[in-house]
Amino acid sequence: MTGNLPAELNRLVGRRQEIADVRRRLAEARLVTLTGVGGVGKTRVALRAALESRRAFPDGVWFVELSGLQDPELLAHTIGGVLGLQDQSVRPQADVLAEFLSGRRTLIVLDTCEHMVGPCAALAELLLSAAPKVVILVTSRQPLGVPGERVLGVQPLAEDAVELFYERAQGVDQAFDCERSLAERLCERLEGIPLAIELAAVRLRTLTPEQLLVRLDDRFRLLETPSPGKTRHQTLRTTIGWSHELCTPRERLLWARLSVFAWDFDLEGAEFVCSDASLPAGEVLDALGGLVDKSIVTREPGTTRFRMLDTVREYGEDWLVSLGDDLQLLSRHRDHYLRLARRFDRDWGGPEQLVWFDRMHAEFPNLRAALDFCLAEPAELDAGRELAVRLRFFWGAFGMVREGAYYLDRILASDRHVEALTARMWLATFQGRIDPRDIEELTAAAEGHGDAEFQAWTGYVLGNAKVLLGALSEARRLYAAALRGYRGLGAPLPGTALALAGHAFALSMEGQPERAIGMLEEQIALASAGGDRWSRSYGDWIYGLTELGMGRPAAAAAHALAALEVKRELYDRAGVAMAVDLLAAVAGEQGDGPRTARLLGAAHRLWRTFGLPQLGSPDLVAARRGAEGRAHALIGRDRFEAEFALGAGLTLEDALGYAFGEEIPQPRPGPEIERVLTHRQQEIAELVAGGLSNREIAERLVISKRTVDSHVEHILDKLGFGSRAQVAAWVARLGIRE
Repeated sequence: MTGNLPAELNRLVGRRQEIADVRRRLAEARLVTLTGVGGVGKTRVALRAALESRRAFPDGVWFVELSGLQDPELLAHTIGGVLGLQDQSVRPQADVLAEFLSGRRTLIVLDTCEHMVGPCAALAELLLSAAPKVVILVTSRQPLGVPGERVLGVQPLAEDAVELFYERAQGVDQAFDCERSLAERLCERLEGIPLAIELAAVRLRTLTPEQLLVRLDDRFRLLETPSPGKTRHQTLRTTIGWSHELCTPRERLLWARLSVFAWDFDLEGAEFVCSDASLPAGEVLDALGGLVDKSIVTREPGTTRFRMLDTVREYGEDWLVSLGDDLQLLSRHRDHYLRLARRFDRDWGGPEQLVWFDRMHAEFPNLRAALDFCLAEPAELDAGRELAVRLRFFWGAFGMVREGAYYLDRILASDRHVEALTARMWLATFQGRIDPRDIEELTAAAEGHGDAEFQAWTGYVLGNAKVLLGALSEARRLYAAALRGYRGLGAPLPGTALALAGHAFALSMEGQPERAIGMLEEQIALASAGGDRWSRSYGDWIYGLTELGMGRPAAAAAHALAALEVKRELYDRAGVAMAVDLLAAVAGEQGDGPRTARLLGAAHRLWRTFGLPQLGSPDLVAARRGAEGRAHALIGRDRFEAEFALGAGLTLEDALGYAFGEEIPQPRPGPEIERVLTHRQQEIAELVAGGLSNREIAERLVISKRTVDSHVEHILDKLGFGSRAQVAAWVARLGIRE
């Protein structure tokens, strides 16, 4: 992926000078903030400037919407999630994000920062310090106040306001026309604020331009005008207020109630959350259609999801509070997403996994808002715990381990409930952080729990923990008990398939491959019949490990590729890295030293973006070391270093293509080297490749050896290499000297 800029809903009118100014600032400074009143078009200007600047940022242009985020502790998590960072370690997320970005030439657009200026400023300072090629573009109603920040005020439209009015009016009525002088008077009355102009243009469905101007004059006559800034804010509020009054009573009620959604929403959510005796569920669709017609609500392009602009949502939120219904609606919002989480938890092991994957990603801002509501209200702790626990596969399968751990840790700080303990242990196994004391606490807490399926699930989770500690016989006992429990319940998915896979892994690592294969055949058949592709992918991966251990590399490769296909679809970085590690071991057994080294390099880079390599499993670490040893024996250490560097330099897409048998694309030296190293570091890397020592490099460049030592250490760290030979191979591959 090279970015995620959203599609524009309609044509951007004017703003050429502002966009050019933003692009110029982005070329000169590393933090640019666009300020201005609500509705003035900060986001549209930022998005277009980012789009037109994308060639300068080969590692992508990324849009991060922050309006729905309320917890500043999750700011770095939110940005990392947009960037595809799936680090599951226990380091501070801001530090992880800074390291992830350190070698990348990336533009990050942080949209709507005014409600958390302080946290955004602190994180921006950290990222700009740690990642010298990163540029940040911010939209906010006030500057961040960070040293080096360039602030550009986005002003209301001037001459282009009339063009915007005509275009939006013709969108309402293709035959629309009026005298330019009248259009100019209308735009002057609306002070050139784009959102105000768009909302007013919608009224032309029922009013002539002359009537529209008269009614605007009536509404604005009583406005006080103590300052231009306040006038514009009042202008927008008054225009929104007029749109509000022209809505039907049910549309106004729905508008207020929809404000509880943190970001976008679907019709099902709107009907459940917003309906009651005064607004029956069957009438929500018509009211929603009315709000769409009036441009209060917009439909997201190519989807069945809807959203309100921040300023419009704020107006609805104020009305909801004034009605005294805010807590009731927030509770219904929580109830809806708890119902959704229950369905997801129940159905994840079925054939709709990819559908659920897309839906839960889309709903994540609302799921987060529901959890935040629960954790802010002591009486809602039970609901918050259930929601966090029901999202166990969301946290684990979707690469959201750190955020899930954050919520579960907050819950456990108030209540050491056994279900929360189990969910937290499940996530700890992804992080490779297993404390025997936690195992003891969970084991004691789970004793006597009456729910059979929960007992089976806890046994499986504890089995995983034992595997990571290297206690395979204890793990087998726990997996066996989990399997008995699941089979007694009719073998539900994904629990049964996961327990079978875990048991088979322990058997395989203990040197019992025949028994492992018997379990894996049952696992794959069961998961396939139920449509549980995610669990089956783990079965395929373990099957591949087992086949490789039995000296059948071709069969191992087939299973590894089957696992990799699913891991790629679900964007499971850890799963991809595990499958690529296995394919590297297969290549080693087949005598292909260069492919082994390249795949090991590609997996190494993947593990660096995920967290703890091989999840900290002693058996998986040993398997990888074995593959490295075979490659060294096949091609020698120097050739291994060169091929490893080649693999480590691949993008995720190129690495996956190579794993599936495609050729490695020819490198493009300029952008790749520039986005990783400074000019001086490029010079030093070339001299390292020429075989010079640090002292010789210092003499050649007339700088201190201490400076060279520091640069060489930085080069090794940023490239993820462990030796000077790997740097030399990388330089040779990129053709830096050309």
